[in-house]
Amino acid sequence: MKRALRNVFSALAALVPIAFMRRWVRWATRDLCVALCFHRVNHKRRATDPQPELTVTPEVLDELLAMLKGPAQTAPAQLFLCFDDGYADAAAYVAKRAPLNPSVRWLFFVCPEKIERRAGFRGDLFELTATVPTDRVALENFLPNNFDILGENQRSELQRLGNHENFALATAIECARLGSLENVTLGNHTNCHFRLTELTSAAAEQELRTSIEAFERLFGPCRHIAFPFGAPDDDFTPGHVAFATSLRQLLCWSTEQRPFRPDELTSGAVLPRFTLYQFPNTKAMITKICLLSTFFRLRERLGGLLGTLDSRLAGRGSLRSHRE
Repeated sequence: MKRALRNVFSALAALVPIAFMRRWVRWATRDLCVALCFHRVNHKRRATDPQPELTVTPEVLDELLAMLKGPAQTAPAQLFLCFDDGYADAAAYVAKRAPLNPSVRWLFFVCPEKIERRAGFRGDLFELTATVPTDRVALENFLPNNFDILGENQRSELQRLGNHENFALATAIECARLGSLENVTLGNHTNCHFRLTELTSAAAEQELRTSIEAFERLFGPCRHIAFPFGAPDDDFTPGHVAFATSLRQLLCWSTEQRPFRPDELTSGAVLPRFTLYQFPNTKAMITKICLLSTFFRLRERLGGLLGTLDSRLAGRGSLRSHRE
């Protein structure tokens, strides 16, 4: 059902005139920060991939960047392009495009122990071993089993995936090279890529603590963390944020679907990111950004009006009490 709705949305977005879309995105995102979350970048999607939407083509990303950057006075206050999981194809894209787009902040989130041990992800193992690898229900049943924080990345079947041509992860050297670029920052994505809400409190804290330690041993100070899967409350909780930020001064990244104000960029903040990889064309991606940014502005406006009304009513009540 969701996929069918996305297809309808994409088809309708394709009908929007490009000139109108350019004006809309400049109005909707001006003075706001916009962060986008992607995973893999490849010219082709594998026929056996149970999650083909996680792969976006470089051409689509290039078009999206061109649409969002715009003139300085109408571009977002800050544009963040984030890549989760540390795949080699995404690393190659960032290495080529980041120097050409110095105004964009690029964040490359890695699972440090997976990078070091060359241990792939459970979803990739499912694709490689399942009888019907495109079965999404079977995939969802395959993922949440036997959460062993210490043993996950030592599994031999996962260690074979880190260098597999279809599932290759960036190497530690490639990640370090990315991190040396002026507008690229490496971030932590935890060691095992488990939903923190599916772990016990002790296991979640161990995962956060040991992944920060592994990250800093490989790449230096940890300043950013993206929680796996990323939905607030569903995939991580305020308690996980509090524990992580008690260890380091971190910017935490979620997949809450909205833009944010520049003053939200403070240590300990949980920042939102748009997920756009579900859509096959740039117009649909831009339309989602525009719609949600417009709603964000309307909520701010409505909140401001309600606040003003509350203040006036409170003021009248105080005056009435004084006169009485």
